[in-house]
Amino acid sequence: MYKREADSPLTNSYKWTWKGCGYKKHVKHNRHGHAPRHLILHYLLKKTMQILITGKNSYIGNAVEARMLQESIKVDKISLRDETWKAESWSAYNSIIHVAGIAHVDTSHATKELQELYYHVNRDLTKQVAKKAKEDGVNQFIYISSVIVY
Repeated sequence: MYKREADSPLTNSYKWTWKGCGYKKHVKHNRHGHAPRHLILHYLLKKTMQILITGKNSYIGNAVEARMLQESIKVDKISLRDETWKAESWSAYNSIIHVAGIAHVDTSHATKELQELYYHVNRDLTKQVAKKAKEDGVNQFIYISSVIVY
């Protein structure tokens, strides 16, 4: 699936080509002549990776998005504040990073209404999102939460 082409006999470097995707990477050839498969696969994963982040305006979601964009990974963000997310298809995504939630609530000292809202968003909504991700065929579900939930 890959082939090695001599790039320059003076620099002892080679051009590795993965057929079909146009990937070319200059690397030093090792003494065994092995292909740098990890670089090729890393490139292909970044090229095809699509991630959906829940919690469109969250601090953690924004930080994760910034890091993914540095790696040239395609990222979309979605708000779960209304019910419109349930009608959307997530089948195009490889991973869902679920960061939507209510933070900084001490449930032992919170009012009954705040406790109910807290558990509805941080527990029940998470279950709904995970179930939808599974139904839509998403391969990976990553849940990021605060320690206080436990």
